[in-house]
Amino acid sequence: MMSQKTYSQSSLQDFVDCRRRYYYRRVLSLNWPTDDGDAADTLQERVWAGKLFHTLVHQFLVGVPIDDINLIDLPHPVKGWWKTFIDRLPISKTGVSFPEVTLTTLITADALLVARYDLIQQIDNEFLIFDWKTSSNLPKRGTLLDKLQTKVYPFTLADSGFFDGTIPISPENIKMTYWFVEYPDQPITVTYSKEQKEKDRKYLEEQILEISSLEIERIGDFHKTDNRKLCSYCEFSGLCERSDIVPDSDHEEEAHPFEYDFDFFSEDDI
Repeated sequence: MMSQKTYSQSSLQDFVDCRRRYYYRRVLSLNWPTDDGDAADTLQERVWAGKLFHTLVHQFLVGVPIDDINLIDLPHPVKGWWKTFIDRLPISKTGVSFPEVTLTTLITADALLVARYDLIQQIDNEFLIFDWKTSSNLPKRGTLLDKLQTKVYPFTLADSGFFDGTIPISPENIKMTYWFVEYPDQPITVTYSKEQKEKDRKYLEEQILEISSLEIERIGDFHKTDNRKLCSYCEFSGLCERSDIVPDSDHEEEAHPFEYDFDFFSEDDI
């Protein structure tokens, strides 16, 4: 029986952004450097704070009373994020909530697509995807539309038939909202469609087939990105001899993808 590989939005984003980054993370399973200066320390602290915020929100969504949620010794940013979330409560108060669910769907004959959602809400025939972002910068709508997460999440929900595979979901009934805790009044919502689903299917299949065509023993097949701005915050810049690239504040949103997309760290080796 043919073994199936599993791909997530973060692994595919690695491949699209930089094939060498994909190779180091997904093929060699290299870990984050333990000591790479102040920038790496700051980024790891931000990632840890984001994980903690997601944990608090998850506890709230599964019904843990607010008074029972441990808020002692929260780091400064998480305290503010938590207060903002509770004060604004960006989710619908009706319908059924499914927090922290993982769905999969077969994308090619030997590849599964997996999506791990912060929250799915079902209101009658409508399905709302929510994703919490702790970015210090608000990305442009166009930047998010190009992200693999915006393709993988609604596609997987529509294609998987939800939990038991028997509930057909029309793409037109799916919406995805990115909610930025630092910008609570500026959510970015994307409405899905049948046409977009087919475009996403074609694009995702192309990326996965391209990955499958490469020889994992040949690092040369996984070339470095031509967009050197992406190297300024990459943990592997030293291995690629690009650690001298200085972050460009005018292009920080593009160069620093981890700021608003750290799902790589929660999806482990997917």
